[in-house]
Order: sequence, then C-alpha cells, then structure tokens
Amino acid sequence: MSEESPEPTNPFDFLLGDLMKTLTSSGINAQDFIGQFSLLPVAEAEYEANVDPLERVKYEQLFELAQLHVSNIDLLSGTAVSKAKLELVNPRKLVDVLTRAWSPYISTLSESLAVSSGTLPAVAGIDEDNPLSAIMSQLGSAMSPMISGAQIGSLLGHYCKEALRAYELPIPMADLSKVVVVPYSISKFAKEWNVDHDQLVLWLLVQELTVTLILGLEDFRDNFDLQIRLHLADMRADVHAMIEKIQGINPADPEALQAIFSDPTELIGNEMTEAQRINYANIEVTLIVLEAALNLVSRRVATALFGEYFLIDEASRRRQLDGPQAKIIMGRMFGIDISARVVELGSDLAAFVTDKKCEAELSLALNNHEHLPTPGELDDFETWLTRVKLQS
Repeated sequence: MSEESPEPTNPFDFLLGDLMKTLTSSGINAQDFIGQFSLLPVAEAEYEANVDPLERVKYEQLFELAQLHVSNIDLLSGTAVSKAKLELVNPRKLVDVLTRAWSPYISTLSESLAVSSGTLPAVAGIDEDNPLSAIMSQLGSAMSPMISGAQIGSLLGHYCKEALRAYELPIPMADLSKVVVVPYSISKFAKEWNVDHDQLVLWLLVQELTVTLILGLEDFRDNFDLQIRLHLADMRADVHAMIEKIQGINPADPEALQAIFSDPTELIGNEMTEAQRINYANIEVTLIVLEAALNLVSRRVATALFGEYFLIDEASRRRQLDGPQAKIIMGRMFGIDISARVVELGSDLAAFVTDKKCEAELSLALNNHEHLPTPGELDDFETWLTRVKLQS
C-alpha cells in the first residue's frame, strides 16, 4: 500500500494547495483579468450616466464648428475632415472603446510581461523540506498572468475614469472615423480650472479631431504603430517586486491578495532596456511633431473663434505634465512619455514653423516619416528644414 501524503496542518496549506490547482488547471488568461479589473474604477453610477440630450446637441453644434475651422488649416489639407463623426461617451463606455481599440497592443504587452516573468525563485523564509516550499516557488509564476492582467486592467480603468478624450494618449486605433470625447470629465475639468465650458469643449474637439486626422495618415500611423510595438515587445516585468508582494501576503487578511494589484508602477522595471532607449528616441520625435501640430491647429482655431486662449492652453499643458497619475504611468508603459521636453520642443517646433512659414514641410513630414526630424535635428530645426527642402 502506497504511503499517503500527510494532511495539511495549517489552514493556509489548504488555501495554497487549492489555489495552485485552480491556477494550473484552468489556464489563466491575462485578457480576462484585464477586462474584469478595468471596470472596477468606473463601476459607480456617476461614471455610467448617459449624456444629457441637450448637452449632446450642444456638442454636435460645436463639433461642426470645429470641423469647419480645421478644414481650413493647410497643414491638414488632404485629410478626411468631413468624414469624422462625433461620439460622446461616459467613462465606463470609454473603457469598452479603448479595450477594443488597444487590444493588439495590450496583447503584446501582457505576453511580454508573462515571458519575462519566467519561473520565480522559491520564497525566502520557508524551509526547502516544507511542502509549502514547492507550492510557493511555483505560485508566483502561475499567478504572473493574473497579476499583470489585473494591474493593466486596473490602470486602464483609472485612466478612463479621468480621460477627457480617447486620444489623450495618442495610441493609434483602427477606427479612424470617430472623434471620441467624455463630456462628464470635460465638465469636471472646466470647473476645476474655472474656464469657459464651451471654449474648452471646442479646444478639445479640435485637438481630438487633429490627432484623429493625423493618425489617419497611413505612413505616419504605420510608423508610429511599429515604434510602439517595438517598445512593448521589449517590456520586462519587475520580477523582484512580484516576489516581494507575494511574500507580503497575510493569510489572515482577506484583502491581502488585493494589495498585489494596488500599484501598477511595480508591474514593470523603472529602467528602459537598451533597445527601448534606442527606439524611444524615434518615439520622442513622433510625439514632438504631433505636439507641434496640435499647437499650430488648436491655437489658430482658438484665436479665430474666441481670441484669448491662455488659460485653456495653460490648463492643457499642466494636465499633460502633472495630470492624472494613471495617464502618466499608462503612457510610459506604452512608450508614450509626454515629458516636459516633448511639450517644450513641440511648442518650439510650432513656433519655428510659424516663423519660417514652412507648414508645407511639416505637412510633408506628417505624410512621409522620412521627412520627420531625426533625433539629432531636434536641437536644430534649421537643419531639418534644409534637408526636407532638398529632398522634396
């Protein structure tokens, strides 16, 4: 008769054994946890309320006005301004929109994190002869998809909870026809900064329409898409942070497991890999050119429509630099770090284009990535302009 394994003597032994069976037998899918956890931050009624019909009419009127003025900007000539359609969503609906739109990138990210996690080492403090040792040494590896999925989902939900528009992080989306904004969050932002609500709506509609049109340019979109995918493919999980969180689980605390998912910053390492640093130099160029285009278009339209725009411009700039933490972390995770340098150089490039009257050359750069500034030319826009003129 074979010798039976000894019965567990600690309630935590039963929990770990059953948890391991669940994790190893059911096939943990990070996407499932992303979907579940992304909805938690926007589960309250205020984030699910429908847009008021009268407010919808007002937005449609302002959107038509924004389209009319954007269509007269030479920089965006040739883009499908008239085909863009306005979509108003609440924060809860924005989660659905971005989960679908970002699905290819999220899949790449979760796969990269899972691969880099590998098999976690045994947990310190447990004797190797203890039956729990083998279980705990496998627990981190088995939980890795769950941890990464839950943290990505939670981060996405918190981002959507405060986002003003879909392209606040300019991550390319397959649907190029919709201009998506969030009236609930826009109203809240207008009150916080004490700015005219309708002027802010127009400003944001112009910005969202501009990004939608630029990312609708095939060469620009494809080049940016490749840059983001390269960044995500080299993403690495912070294995040591995972281990520390698992070690910190208190079996007597029902909220112990929730602590594992509480800090998205611990999901990835603080430092870029060498490959990511090289690639980010190119991403930064793309972000600076996009920022310059936004500056040119939104300021020109704002001047035509309501003259003084300093407060709205400053509020937007502060939001970019010091805005919601979820947005900043999410952006860095995707390689889209809208830093002070990006904002400053984007403003400088816009001023340079205006001063040199070289909007046509910037338009060439938007339509052909070979005409984008090189990382070295960011310190000397004259060099970039001379090269583009010679090439065109």
